[in-house]
Amino acid sequence: MTSAEKMRGMTLYTEKVPLPEGRYYIKDLIGLKAVDESGAFGKLTDVFNTGANDIYEIKTDDGKT
Repeated sequence: MTSAEKMRGMTLYTEKVPLPEGRYYIKDLIGLKAVDESGAFGKLTDVFNTGANDIYEIKTDDGKT
């Protein structure tokens, strides 16, 4: 604990570990276009992890979430 206290307020940098194909970091998904058969209709703005699954928040082009 004493050693950790000395690091309080410091910035920690880590390497981004490559993920297997089909796996993504959440921060890489934020800002992606949301599309369906009709085309783009918004952007992914947040991801909530509920434990059982993830919930994607999308802001539509007309400003709704």
